[in-house]
Amino acid sequence: MENLYTVGKVFSDRVFCVPDYQRGYAWEQRQCQDFIEDLELLGADKKHFFGLLILHTHLDDSSRVVDQRGHLYTVYDVVDGQQRLTTIVLFLNAIRKEMEQFEDLKTLASGLQETYIVMLDLNGQSRPKLTLNRDTHAFFYDTVLEQNENIQGPKIRSHQLLVEAKGYFAAYLDRKRRELKDGYPEWLKSEYLKLAQQLTLVVYTVQSEADAGVVFETMNNRGKDLTELEKVKNYLLYLASKLDLPAEHDLAESINDTWTHVFERLMAADLSGVRNEDQLLRAHWLMAYDYNPKNWDGSRSIKAKFNLGAYQDRHQALLEDLKAYLISLRNATIAYCDIFNPAHPNAFGALKADGTLRARIVSAGEKLARLDAPATFLPLLMAVRIRSPQDGSAYLKALELSEKFVFRVYRWLERPAHTGRSRMFRLGYELFRGRHIQSVLNDLRRAILDYCSDQQFQSGFQEEEDGDWFHWRGLKYFLYEYEQHLAEAAGQAVRMPWEMLARKRDTIEHILPQALDEEGYWAERFTPDQHRKYVHDIGNLTLTFDNSVLGKKPFPEKKGTASQKSCYASSKLFVEHQLAGYDDWTEAEILARREAIAKWATERWHVTPPEAKEKQDAPAPFTVESIVARANRNGMGKAFQVILEASQRHGIYPRAHRRCVVFAPPSDHIRALFTIWPKSGRLDTRVWLREFPKYFNVTTEQVKAIMGLEIERDINDANVNDFIARLDRLFEEIEQSSS
Repeated sequence: MENLYTVGKVFSDRVFCVPDYQRGYAWEQRQCQDFIEDLELLGADKKHFFGLLILHTHLDDSSRVVDQRGHLYTVYDVVDGQQRLTTIVLFLNAIRKEMEQFEDLKTLASGLQETYIVMLDLNGQSRPKLTLNRDTHAFFYDTVLEQNENIQGPKIRSHQLLVEAKGYFAAYLDRKRRELKDGYPEWLKSEYLKLAQQLTLVVYTVQSEADAGVVFETMNNRGKDLTELEKVKNYLLYLASKLDLPAEHDLAESINDTWTHVFERLMAADLSGVRNEDQLLRAHWLMAYDYNPKNWDGSRSIKAKFNLGAYQDRHQALLEDLKAYLISLRNATIAYCDIFNPAHPNAFGALKADGTLRARIVSAGEKLARLDAPATFLPLLMAVRIRSPQDGSAYLKALELSEKFVFRVYRWLERPAHTGRSRMFRLGYELFRGRHIQSVLNDLRRAILDYCSDQQFQSGFQEEEDGDWFHWRGLKYFLYEYEQHLAEAAGQAVRMPWEMLARKRDTIEHILPQALDEEGYWAERFTPDQHRKYVHDIGNLTLTFDNSVLGKKPFPEKKGTASQKSCYASSKLFVEHQLAGYDDWTEAEILARREAIAKWATERWHVTPPEAKEKQDAPAPFTVESIVARANRNGMGKAFQVILEASQRHGIYPRAHRRCVVFAPPSDHIRALFTIWPKSGRLDTRVWLREFPKYFNVTTEQVKAIMGLEIERDINDANVNDFIARLDRLFEEIEQSSS
């Protein structure tokens, strides 16, 4: 079969580099086990097809390498097949280490090292035969292959998987050594030769990375399926190869740069993996293109959006739209990583925030993460970062309101996790499309109060028969927030890490014990009915380090003194210190403590009604003139003026609506034919296709055919004339239909 090579032949005259835009090593034990089983089932003189290898010739000055023997190697970028190549190198390196223990195999081990692991160039410098992407290679080369002394442990998921694969192969060879005993050296030799001479790969070399994307997605490949993010990248590379433009473009390079950025950011934030890739891709789409989650269909949605048929004879517009997609995806990745890992040193780099504001942002982000519901707010929070990249105060307010929504709606009222989700997605979409952030935040306040009114929130603290706070899902978070409140009042930090509270089961203490003896301290103060009524009450619950020690002790013993161990008075928790201030523990103390906690909680999760905020923070009224002035400041005044003149020529007149200009016929100034938001370097435009037939003798299909299937697009100096030409053509059609 043409292009079918043994592993030995593949490595004999090639050096491999994994481009930075690819994700790191992703094979888990299951794939490594399949690899070993394939080798074990491979009989003598049999060939085994191991999959596809797609290569692209390295384009810089180092595309050729000569070793000390004068042998010439060509350097290739690995477009597809890095998982297979890396696994082969890992297993062969494990075999090499074993061979070096036997005198008769040391020469063979040296040849294996030079062919598959590392060679010496003409300058006597070590050159790896396989270089992984920059996030992974140093760890792979130094620590996993043990080519340099390095005690660094794994930092990202790819590092950990490399370590696990190395350990799996080492354990496999150790079992073989114990099983075969004296026959082990000969088996090592045959296993090496089997892998090198009988394992085969189909090798394709493509001329461009855009072509590689097409091949990558259409060829069958062994191992892990392509992720949605990889499918999107390959489809965009395919589009880059199909653009018919008068001048060269750098779209393929921009795509690869963007994917490098995405993978690096996700790995640096410890968020690598298919789940995060899919969630990022979806959240970006909901924010930038369509907020209806029912319309999201993974990579197929991107393919439908940027379908070549919809851009027939408009490849310049397609190029601009694709580059806009890449820019917004890059920015969304930064925002996504900061949402899920707010304490990371690289988080919030663009925000203009002093130390105090930054600390508050990190704290608010961690609170939202603890509630385990940030996905609902991803499009909104990402839009805040993208549209106000330097406004730390706006982002902090969005975080705080998102946390209040989750707590009041999902935890307090225990409403389903999808409650309000579409509403939040729409707010993120509208903000990204130019809506004023204060208006969006006011709508977020309104949503909180719609789903959980103040009356509903406060009624939860009213005395109830047999109220059970202990089994409430939000209890740990609630008490931890109370602990933070007390710590802040004391000017100190919380001493119980959230991770410990979330992990341990016995961190909640019943001050009045769960079991009531027939006599003794607690029986003297609580009847069975009172015990049943108050034992799980919020006034009777506290965080603790010492649940198992405190148990059923009388309150004076639980309270203890500062010199005693395992008591309230000597606890590191502020909430237990507060309990040490009580002289006794009866129904009265429980009710008083509940009232104090209720007062704190009412203030902690208070939401200012949006009407009050609108009066307080209402922005200055906008006019067409003020919006045109803004377009001038953003470098888009000339393009905006061309659109204004063309629209008025056809009897469509502008009016200001918030921060955008609405273009409508004089017969109806409420409805819009199209709207424009001035942005930096562009005009965000939305054409309302279905509104035209209400005023003119034209069908929606005619409007679509002339204006294009895409109702949303960014207009700039390069394509404004195309937009005007389409508008002129549409009104020519309208005039002909009317005559």
